[in-house]
Amino acid sequence: MSQEVFNIFKPMDRKDLKSQLALQCAPLLTGIKISNLLIVHNDKINHVIETFKGTQISTHIICKRDKKTTFLLYIKDELLSYLNSNKIEEIMNSLGYSSLEFDYILEEFSKRYSKYMIEKKVFPHEIGFLLGYPIDDVIGFIENDGKNSIYTGYWKVYSNLSEKISLFDKYNKAKDVVIGMVVKGMSIQSILDIHYSNKFNKIAI
Repeated sequence: MSQEVFNIFKPMDRKDLKSQLALQCAPLLTGIKISNLLIVHNDKINHVIETFKGTQISTHIICKRDKKTTFLLYIKDELLSYLNSNKIEEIMNSLGYSSLEFDYILEEFSKRYSKYMIEKKVFPHEIGFLLGYPIDDVIGFIENDGKNSIYTGYWKVYSNLSEKISLFDKYNKAKDVVIGMVVKGMSIQSILDIHYSNKFNKIAI
């Protein structure tokens, strides 16, 4: 977040759902990323579901704890297309997934993620696939057990550094754009309408 945008955003209520969406999910809201995690207080669960009902973005609860809930927000068609890879299928099978059927993956991953969050069991490295990270970086993370990365941004990078830094810069700019829209009072629906009105003409940042 740039200093200018930070100063504008500072007086805003950080607990407000629109503010949290701007901070956590701007790349998804602007159409340059296929999925994001969203962590909110439990009293916001229905608000999240209602916010995205009938939009291009689907919601799935992957973990609910005493005070907070973690959602996976995603563009279903694009995430399905990304997951439809022989390499991903091979890795998911090696991690104990018996099917690449989407609903099964969501449910099985949710169980594993919840177990990790609540019981501190084995971290489900396949989260990188559900978040649409580059396959080479997800594989690098798994093979190195999260170590030996060449850079850490929105995820740990294991190859094509300049390309990933450029992508991270786009994500940061997307956050500035969405925060600016939220500060102006725009609704999430309006933000989505602007950036998804033409699927092939995504935000110029």
